[in-house]
Amino acid sequence: MFSVVGKAWGHCFLQSQQQIPGLPAPVKVFLATGCPESACEVATIDDVADLAVRESITFINSASEEDLEDLMVQSGVSVATKAQVVYECISYNVVYKPIKELEQLLGGFNSVSLSDFLRRNRRYIEDIFPTQEQYQLNPQVIMNAIEPFDSRELSTEETKVLDFFKQYIIATSDQTAGTVYLTLQCK
Repeated sequence: MFSVVGKAWGHCFLQSQQQIPGLPAPVKVFLATGCPESACEVATIDDVADLAVRESITFINSASEEDLEDLMVQSGVSVATKAQVVYECISYNVVYKPIKELEQLLGGFNSVSLSDFLRRNRRYIEDIFPTQEQYQLNPQVIMNAIEPFDSRELSTEETKVLDFFKQYIIATSDQTAGTVYLTLQCK
């Protein structure tokens, strides 16, 4: 299933340069390199999706050395440092637990040669996978998205609605210093 998503995302970008915002850094690194170890290096506690696990990792990170030693004795685990325990927990939950799904996504990317492109051109990773902060929906993006509607035959009512929508985009973008805050649903 995830290979189909990877293939669709790959086609989406290659055909229309459509960005895919919001992926965590470890997922981006894995999709660009295919290397789980490299993905683990950039993983942080914020990348752990399960809130209960995140809370446990936070507990371990704030535990005293004595409490950690007691916990290791009780669980039969021997790890050198608290930082190592935290790193291993984050790595497992962010990269190794969903590795099957990540590999399927990568397989979809491979099928359209997007992962090869990313391996050779790492500077484009942030262009394809921007963070939420980097991804902004600006008036020009919206106007480009509704352009196809201009070229087809529209009824008088549809033309009025389209013109109103364009005026709304322009007026809203002027009021918010160039950024439009809208949620669009395309059918």
